[in-house]
Amino acid sequence: MRKYGIVLLGVVSIMLLFGCGAKEEPTIDFEKLGIDTTDGPTAVFIAEKKDEECIEYDNDQPADNSYSAVIDRVLNEYEYKPVPWNNTIEFKEDADILVDMAEDSTGRYRAYGIISKEKGANGIILNDTINGTDRNINCIFEEWFYTATSTDEPYFSWEENTLYFTYPVPTSGESDHEIKKVKIDCGYDTGHMEFVDE
Repeated sequence: MRKYGIVLLGVVSIMLLFGCGAKEEPTIDFEKLGIDTTDGPTAVFIAEKKDEECIEYDNDQPADNSYSAVIDRVLNEYEYKPVPWNNTIEFKEDADILVDMAEDSTGRYRAYGIISKEKGANGIILNDTINGTDRNINCIFEEWFYTATSTDEPYFSWEENTLYFTYPVPTSGESDHEIKKVKIDCGYDTGHMEFVDE
């Protein structure tokens, strides 16, 4: 038993001396990096570069992590004050626009359309103004069609206890569109809203 104890102690000693095969910590030349260390120790974080992730889109639709920054930009640009659907403003082709799409009969639920330089009319904001706030936004990464005419103006409708949203979407032609109706999942304390496939 004593023999095994000595062997084990020897192995542990070797592991401690050589660091269990751990990689040697890189040394940093602070002077080369232009970091002044005269006032005491400096903490430096070294990040390992990872391969960039490849993101694929279905039907050229943007993913949350790539297009949400654009949506944030447009919302902040307009400070949540959209232009009306039936407007007479002539927009520049590469302009960012926040369009007022609809409000439900209770006044709680609102929808805005995002028109961006990057994707045109792509992105719908569903806003649950629970507790009188404007910050419970839910991004829907869907293409829609802006006509600026009252005949195609989007709207919310209640059918029993279910909220629906009707809005124009593009079809195959450049200026063609059709009307789409989707069910909205909503009514939560968190302000969450989303489109539901039926």
